[in-house]
Formats: sequence, C-alpha cells, structure tokens
Amino acid sequence: MGWFREGRFSPLYLFYGEEDFLIDELVALLSDRAIDASMRDFNQDVVTARDLSAPAIASLAGAYPMMGDRRLVVVRNIDALPTKDLHLLLPCVQEPLATTILACTAEKPDFRSAFYKAFQAHGVIVESRPLYDNQVAGWIAERVRALGKRISPAACQVMQGYVSTSLREIQNEIDKLFTYVGDKPEISADDVTQVVGMSKSWNIFELQKAVGQRHIARSLEISERLLHPPGNHGPANHDDHVTCSNEVTYKVIWNFIWMDGQRQCIAVLRLLQSDFYAFKLNGFQVFAPDSE
Repeated sequence: MGWFREGRFSPLYLFYGEEDFLIDELVALLSDRAIDASMRDFNQDVVTARDLSAPAIASLAGAYPMMGDRRLVVVRNIDALPTKDLHLLLPCVQEPLATTILACTAEKPDFRSAFYKAFQAHGVIVESRPLYDNQVAGWIAERVRALGKRISPAACQVMQGYVSTSLREIQNEIDKLFTYVGDKPEISADDVTQVVGMSKSWNIFELQKAVGQRHIARSLEISERLLHPPGNHGPANHDDHVTCSNEVTYKVIWNFIWMDGQRQCIAVLRLLQSDFYAFKLNGFQVFAPDSE
C-alpha cells in the first residue's frame, strides 16, 4: 500500500475478509513501515481478541510509545468479541491516540454495530477477498516477479490447474518452486509439473492410504517418488526423511510382513522417535518392528 511506503499512517485500521493471507501480509507491512525493528519489543503488541478482555485491549490502545514516535497495537479476530465488549472499545475508536496505531483483523465484522460504524468514520477499512479464477495466473506471475524471478505464462496456467484460489496455498507452492529451481532465473511449466504436480499426487497422505489399502506397488512407487524426486536435484535429502504438514517426521523403511498369507515387501512408516510403532488404516494393522 502506497501510504505505508510513504510513511503516512492512520491511527485506525480494520483488515477483514476471507483471504487471511493478504491480511497477514498487510499487518506485516504495516509493522515493517510503522515501527523500527529495534523498537518493536517496546512499541508493538500483537494480541488475539479471544485471549484478552476488552479493558485489557483498551489499555494497550491507550498506552503511549516508549522512546519512539508511535506504537502499534494489532488485535487479531476482533470480531470474536461480543457486542457488549466491543462497546467498551468505542472510546479507542472515536478518539484514537495520534501516537498509537490500532490495527484490527476480522473475518466477518458486523458493520451494523456502533464499533464498526465508528471504524468506518474514523479509520481505514480494507477488505481482503479471495481471488477469482481469472485472477490467479496474474497473481502468481506478479508474486514470483516481486520475489525476484520470472515465470512463463504457460507455467502460471499449469500451476493454476493444480492449486486452489487460496493465496496461502499458492505461496507455499511458490516457496517449493524457488527451492527446486535454485539459481535459475525463470520458472518453467516443466518445473511446476515436477514440483507442484508431484506434491499433489505423491505425498505422505497418499502413502498412508496406499499402505492401508494393501497396494504394495503403489506404496513402493510413492515412497520412491518422495525420497528421490525426478529432476537434476538429487534425492529429497541424504537421510531419506519425509516431513508431512503436521510437523511430525516419518521415515520410510522397507519391511517384510505377512499379508494375505504371504510374506511380502512393503513400505512402512515408522515414527523416528519410536523403537516400535504400529498404525491402523482402513482396518488393516501394519507393524514396523526394529528388525526382521
């Protein structure tokens, strides 16, 4: 936003809407431009309305800066407060301190309430809407350019075919692409297919599903894809570890188990922290003992 970069700030901001990724970006940009990094411990508070009472929020909004020109108070999910509590914050919005920026985020604020009407009268309100389908490719191209690389129009179209309109999901895939291409200045459609397409088809959840359904060939294929992705960048890492989204690290190991009366080889997941681990999927028990 131009006024952030120019150093012009309103004492009140309300960022609301369904696209929380953009809201987080706006809050981060406001913090970066409004408060010097060396002073944030003293002059910046980031709180959640669910965890703090209205009087406590009012106290933060009414405090003066310490050894600086201004303070920033970020209150996330302000719409979590009931109307009676929002009424207690009215003075902070109707007569805001010139030296304190109060920035609130919300998903679905009720603009019929006096609190939000006061925000409309005295502050800046920014709505963050999800992208339409025809806006996704353009956003991808602009985002990649802003981060210092180029991406071909064909690559943008291919990526749009794999992802939803969630900007957070798109950014996660862009991060993977940047890691994959390394120093290469432009991302191609083939890069997108190798990285984004692979992550949609060959992942830890598909491996769990294949093991649970006793699909041995599929299990081994997914394991190989996870541990040794195609391309010129070598295996995922030297330890053959796979990290899934819940931040639990698994190791793919080879093990012989009895299944349908036959001893067969299958990829089994074992928690690295465990000496012995068993998990049950679709009614089928899979054991991973230390040794055979």
